[in-house]
Amino acid sequence: MQNLQGEAARFVSTNETAVNADDGTATASGNGGNPPYSYAWSNGQTGATITGLPAGTYTVTINDGNQAIIRSIALTEPQPLQFSFSVTPAICAQGSITLSPSGGTSPYQITWADGAVGGSRTGLAAGNYYAAITDANGCFTTTTITVQGAPPLAITLNPQSPNCQVANSGNISATVTGGSGNYTYAWSNGTTGSAF
Repeated sequence: MQNLQGEAARFVSTNETAVNADDGTATASGNGGNPPYSYAWSNGQTGATITGLPAGTYTVTINDGNQAIIRSIALTEPQPLQFSFSVTPAICAQGSITLSPSGGTSPYQITWADGAVGGSRTGLAAGNYYAAITDANGCFTTTTITVQGAPPLAITLNPQSPNCQVANSGNISATVTGGSGNYTYAWSNGTTGSAF
């Protein structure tokens, strides 16, 4: 009579497809000993295959009527579907969004309310952008990302009258706010820079 040995117990399993999906499965198969075998699982199910499983460790007792072996199998679940994003302001309608999914099960699909697809958006005006992220198992999450516009340019001219005792002693400077902060200057007399 063959022994029902531990290495003769084989498992086939599928993990949960999403957090709290409770759709994992496990199948045990005995070998050796004197079949047929009976299977008793730690969650109370019987039979070679158990279904509807959350993540966790499951123990099965395989019995051929003369002897029994006990083995365990662990099922996992994916991490929750998450995302991160970065945004650059819409200066001259050149804003951008980079949206990066994580967790869940890749590959991911990213669709936008305006019909665009993918995680990288460029050439954006200021406004709100709505995205839906779906993973390979059909789990999805949504987000609205705001692209800020640059504040409008504002300029203040600061003149200093010339000293009549000193030729060419007047000057003028420009104080600029708003925009991107990377300013260039071009005066009507051909001078560049913030003051002359």
